[in-house]
Amino acid sequence: MYLSIVSGIFSAFFNALTIFQTKQLTKKYRSRSLVGPLFVANLIIVLPLTIFESWIFTPKIILLHFFGAFIGAIATLMALDLYDFGQAPAIATAEALSPFGAILGTILLLPSLAEKSPIIPILLIVSGVIFLIGSSFNQSMKFLFIRIGLLAISEGLFTVVARLLANENVGIIQNYFFRVLIITIFFSMSYSSKLNENIKLWKDDGLAILKRGLTNSIHFLFVIYGSSFGIPVVTQTLSSTAPLFLHLHFYITTRKFPSLRPLLAVLVIILGIYFLMP
Repeated sequence: MYLSIVSGIFSAFFNALTIFQTKQLTKKYRSRSLVGPLFVANLIIVLPLTIFESWIFTPKIILLHFFGAFIGAIATLMALDLYDFGQAPAIATAEALSPFGAILGTILLLPSLAEKSPIIPILLIVSGVIFLIGSSFNQSMKFLFIRIGLLAISEGLFTVVARLLANENVGIIQNYFFRVLIITIFFSMSYSSKLNENIKLWKDDGLAILKRGLTNSIHFLFVIYGSSFGIPVVTQTLSSTAPLFLHLHFYITTRKFPSLRPLLAVLVIILGIYFLMP
C-alpha cells in the first residue's frame, strides 16, 4: 500500500507540473495542434531508457499495448480540449474524477484487486479534490460533461492496463514506451498535413515541449510503477491530487490566503490518505 501511496503522490506532483507547462503552451498554440509534438517529446525522453529492459511480446501483450494507446489517445484529446475552457487547476480537477474509471476497470478486469481496494478512503480523497472545483471552469459543466467523463474513464483505465501488462511480466519502460510509440505514429499520420506548423512549433518552443515531455513521462512512469506493484486504484487516486499542488502554487505566487473551501478540501484529502495507511 505504501508503494501505491508514494508513487501516486510523486505522480501527482509531476502531473501538476505537466498541466502548468501545457497550459502555458496552449496560450500560444491551438490545443490540438500540440498533440503530435507533445508525444514526439515523450518518445524522445523515454527512448534512451529502453536499453535497460528486454522486450516481451505475445498476442495478449500486443493487444493490451494497442488498447492502452487507444485510451491514451482519447485522454490526451479530451485533456487538450479542456485547456480551452479553464485554467490549469480546472484540468487537474477534471482528471481527479479518474479514480472512478480506475474502480470500474478494476472491477471488470482485475476483480481480485477490486476486493483489496479501500473504497471509503478513496471516496474521501476524490470528494476532497472535487470540492476544489469551485469556479475553475469558465464554461458550463453540462457542456463539458462528455469530455470530462471520457477523460476520467480513460485516465482511470490507464492504470488498469498498466497492471494487466505487469501481470504479463512486461517491464515499466516497455509498459510506457510502446503505448507512446503507437500514439505518436497515429497522431503523426493524422496531423501530417500540419507538418509546417509542427516545424515552426519545435523551432520556437522546442525546449518547452521537451521539458513538458520530461515531467509528463516521469508522471506516467510513477503511475505505472505504483500500479504494477501496488493497487492501481490507490495509485490513480493519489495521482488525482495534482490540484493541491496547483492551488498551492497559486496561493504562493499571489500571496493570497486560501479560503475556507480549499482548506476543508485539503483536510478531507489528508484524512483520506491517513485512512489509506495500513
